[in-house]
Amino acid sequence: MTTGHSSSGTQSTFTSTEELLLVSVARAMYPHPGLPDGPYERVVALVLNEASRTAVLALAVRSVLTTVSAAHGSPDELEMTAALEAIAATDSFGAVRSRLCHYLYADPEVWVLMGYPGPSFADGGYIHRGFNDLSWLPEPQIDELGEEMVEVVPSSDNVETESRA
Repeated sequence: MTTGHSSSGTQSTFTSTEELLLVSVARAMYPHPGLPDGPYERVVALVLNEASRTAVLALAVRSVLTTVSAAHGSPDELEMTAALEAIAATDSFGAVRSRLCHYLYADPEVWVLMGYPGPSFADGGYIHRGFNDLSWLPEPQIDELGEEMVEVVPSSDNVETESRA
């Protein structure tokens, strides 16, 4: 159970059941089949830690969890997606979604699992480290046109000649 005090002095407590439900919410919002539970669990711990210190975020988390749990208690993937889509335009959803997104994609384990080498500024930037490392993309097909290009803007030579006349 995660317990803490919000900025308004009230205590915010989340049960282990709520934590597990929020892990399911995080996985439904950001599904990556090869990603283990660890990163999702860490993300939820960070969000709930922040919520324990911020009353507004605690209310937003509770609102999302209430909506999702109302979808048959422990919703399957389709029910979870439908419940989340129903509240996608709400401020509560936006607050929870933005934090889940930030914390998930800031996790170095997620970077490794997704093939991101991490920030490059300490190594001199991407010019010397991965700038042209696009082995996962197919080679581009460059086809030259067999016709003459049409001049859309007059060349500077024509403009000078016309302005002198």
